[in-house]
Amino acid sequence: MKKALFLCAIALCAGFASCSDDDDDVTKTDGVTTFTNGAFVLNEGNFGTNGHVGYVSRTTGTYTDSVYYKVNNKMLGNTTESMCFANGKVYIVSQLGENNGSEGFIVEADAKTFKKIKSYSPKELVGKNPDQIAVVGNNIYVHSSVFGANYTSIYNIYMIDKDGKVSLVEGTSKADNKAMIVYNGKLYAMTTGNEILVIENGKVASTIKTPGNLTGIRYAGNGILWAAMAGDYNGISKIDLNRNDNQVVERHKIAEPLTAPYSHVSSIAVKGNNIYFCGGTTTIYKHDFAKNTTAKMVDVVSVSPNAAMYYNSLAVDPITGDVYFASLKDYSVWQTNATVVFTDNGTTLAKKWEFANKNAMPAGVFFAE
Repeated sequence: MKKALFLCAIALCAGFASCSDDDDDVTKTDGVTTFTNGAFVLNEGNFGTNGHVGYVSRTTGTYTDSVYYKVNNKMLGNTTESMCFANGKVYIVSQLGENNGSEGFIVEADAKTFKKIKSYSPKELVGKNPDQIAVVGNNIYVHSSVFGANYTSIYNIYMIDKDGKVSLVEGTSKADNKAMIVYNGKLYAMTTGNEILVIENGKVASTIKTPGNLTGIRYAGNGILWAAMAGDYNGISKIDLNRNDNQVVERHKIAEPLTAPYSHVSSIAVKGNNIYFCGGTTTIYKHDFAKNTTAKMVDVVSVSPNAAMYYNSLAVDPITGDVYFASLKDYSVWQTNATVVFTDNGTTLAKKWEFANKNAMPAGVFFAE
């Protein structure tokens, strides 16, 4: 979230969401706690405080709070924004890094146990507010957002190689602060306009043009990249990354809004041909790309009054197809919140689980698969 826009409102809030004392629902392997069959709810924390990550078990629906802290007895960095899985590790990035003895800008931990491997804060990222992270081979890519006058942002992508050398990826000043995609040794980053940057070995190798301004990209398997757009063309494109020309093989216009205002997560969540979106509201729609039909699935606030606003949260489980929506009642009472999990029964989304007052300014829902 571009939290600078809401600093005044958020500054009125005090405190930090406390760690839950709920029984941990985890798998034991040779006495080692592992987190291998569920969803991860990453939380920014109130602005200027440390983030934390929760874990939702697919099998029991139990929420384990503050996973990283419980394993390592140390908080994540100040304002955690994104995470990804690669090379048997989980990588977590925070905007402001070390705070009151916390970890730095980037944390690497074991993907199964969340046991810390290392934490570091490259000097090149100081003052750059890193907010997205992706890993291609041995190279780590970090997106940065520097806030300028009149709520403008200066964007860039940096690459950290296996030796720790940090270099700017030239030509990425228009890369938006939405999640980046990795496929077949390449990094895909959407811009604030109508282009997707294709990055290889630290350089922009090519671009993919779209008919509208991008609001999100998602990868859901089979070499297909999904792109959502708004503005002159409000719709969704299906892009085949297995073709040398990254051809847009099909696109659908959609009447409902595909925006995600002030969000740093994609405006869409995808499983198979089902594309979920909410347009920055609490109403979730599903577009069936195979049938070219769109239907309203649920108004989240009607089943969970404390999930009253959209905040970086819409995601779909790549294994079960369950839809996640982590939300707040309001900025001024952010500690009153709800994380809701829905099952798609074909025509509606039915509430499966709800976790009250567990999130703290959610930064997104992530999966290891």
